[in-house]
Amino acid sequence: RARYYVLLAGERRYRALSLLWNEGCGTCQAEAAKRHRRLAVGRCFQKHFERSVDTIEVRISDNMTPLLAVFLQLSENTHVRVPPHEEARAYTQLFRLIRYGEPTFPLAVFARNVGRSPETIRNAVRFCDLPAKTQQLVERGFLSYGLAIELTRLHSANIRGERLGYWMQRALTTHGTVDEFRKSVTAYLAERANGASDLFGIMSREAERVAY
Repeated sequence: RARYYVLLAGERRYRALSLLWNEGCGTCQAEAAKRHRRLAVGRCFQKHFERSVDTIEVRISDNMTPLLAVFLQLSENTHVRVPPHEEARAYTQLFRLIRYGEPTFPLAVFARNVGRSPETIRNAVRFCDLPAKTQQLVERGFLSYGLAIELTRLHSANIRGERLGYWMQRALTTHGTVDEFRKSVTAYLAERANGASDLFGIMSREAERVAY
């Protein structure tokens, strides 16, 4: 009976080894060309992996659930760094799908299964809760992901509308670092929690005073 396997991780390595077996590397092809010979299939591969220590690790799993398969793929996706906002969406979509079936599934367990820190996953979920226009600014390169994460702290504090818009404009026009912007956000949230005057309100009143 025919048996089939599904490759979950290592696609780039598999393609590289297949290319090495079928066509050979540039060095072996050049050597064959000098001798006016055609490089035999498998010759290059055998040359580079002829020693017993040159082994290729392969793991085969039976009856793996789709969820575990996705966890494995996400944890292995470290060879090429994808844009942080794309990574955030991938983690958030999977986490929300799991939470849909199991509402109490711990975020820390999810983070461990995908090979990321709980803070990374928490930031990813918060980023995907930001207004679509803010996310688009990150996609287009107008706003850094780090600054957007600081905006999520304001959004999580139930700051919406014009107040959030003010901070977004400040993030877009700031010439400082993410750390400096973080300090400003932290100070504002602390003042707000202590019942101090709202910075946005102060600036709005000052603008009105100047105008009139």
